[in-house]
Amino acid sequence: MNEKTTRKQSANDGQTTAPDGATVPRPGKKIGFWRSLQSLRQQLFHQQIFRGLIYPLCAGLAIIVILLVGSIDRPTVVAAQTPPAAVDQTATPVPQTSASPTPPAAVGQTSTPVPQTSATLTRCRVNYYLTALTDFDFVEGTFYAVVWLSGNCNKPDAPSTDALYFPTAKSYEMPIKETVKGVGEGSYWYANLRGTFRKNWDMQNFPFDRHTLNIPFLVSYPDATQFLFEADKKNSGIDDAILLQDGWRIASYSVDAGITQYQTNFADPRATVDKIAQANVNMTIEIERTSNLSFIKLVGGVYIAFAVCAVCFLLDASNSELYTGMLGLLVGALFAVFVNLQAAGATLGTAETLTMIDQIHIITMFYILMAMAMETLFFLGHQSEWSINMTRIEHLCEIGFVASYALVNIVIIIAGHNYG
Repeated sequence: MNEKTTRKQSANDGQTTAPDGATVPRPGKKIGFWRSLQSLRQQLFHQQIFRGLIYPLCAGLAIIVILLVGSIDRPTVVAAQTPPAAVDQTATPVPQTSASPTPPAAVGQTSTPVPQTSATLTRCRVNYYLTALTDFDFVEGTFYAVVWLSGNCNKPDAPSTDALYFPTAKSYEMPIKETVKGVGEGSYWYANLRGTFRKNWDMQNFPFDRHTLNIPFLVSYPDATQFLFEADKKNSGIDDAILLQDGWRIASYSVDAGITQYQTNFADPRATVDKIAQANVNMTIEIERTSNLSFIKLVGGVYIAFAVCAVCFLLDASNSELYTGMLGLLVGALFAVFVNLQAAGATLGTAETLTMIDQIHIITMFYILMAMAMETLFFLGHQSEWSINMTRIEHLCEIGFVASYALVNIVIIIAGHNYG
């Protein structure tokens, strides 16, 4: 009678009392979900291997978040697009050809088309001939070009090569140059320009990116009321044997003349106007990438890390030793993706916006974290003997996991291709 009373009192706890006083689980009844979850949590945290794994994991995730936020808020490459006729004081100085000094850079300058000119105005008809376009540096924001320049001027005293100034040049030289006076009623000059020019590379849609390169120049003196350039579109062009950066092609080019408007007279006491304008010519080159090899190099490690993540699904989540080994593999894959993200940033430069490469890395890290959560949930389910078909749920979740990752990556790549 006492044994029956004891069994009845312990029914709510899912336990029975044996004749010797020991308590055993009631056969045929599953342990409550929340109680089993709490019991398993306590068991896991009492295991040394679990504690040794969970703390480094949390610390690593915290470091990843901090570094990602820091890389977004403090980009390593932030450069405004330099307008075609913007003056850069860091370029190589140009010898003065007149008593009037070369004006410094002005904020808010604009370039306008060349107006109709009178026959008495000094003019030079200029053409470009591009022979090399290489050394695209996405981190430093530069490219290298070799151009032959020539000008036919209507007056013998027109500005020569010594008066040319290249505002977007980081450094340049003209090893070959000559000015010939008395050609008809005017003069003729030519020069071989070799220089490194600034460019704000927009890598947001890499490797489907397209870019516009500008090689402008202007004259230090005189201003646009006395002298203008004209673009010689017919004789301008690109050499058939051009030395071009590997993996790129030139889609189009154009040569245009304009006027750079400065919103100041630079406090020149000799100035008769409040604003100064100078003639400029600009060669615009449209380039687009033709090779995806660099893309494969940058994301290959990411997809390998995800493959390791997917292989973990083949392991038995009900085995505690395999479960801890699985978490170790996932943590290693997570850090591999993070290191690869830093390498991609060093190659392409860090921008204020998320590039397509950044999106692939971040999404992969998110999916690896999801894989950790899923495997932990499956492990808990097996250990707690939930009254559901855990094996079937595992297979469905894992198939959906891999399929959704592939779909998300396809959407990102297609979007980058369409908007590149």
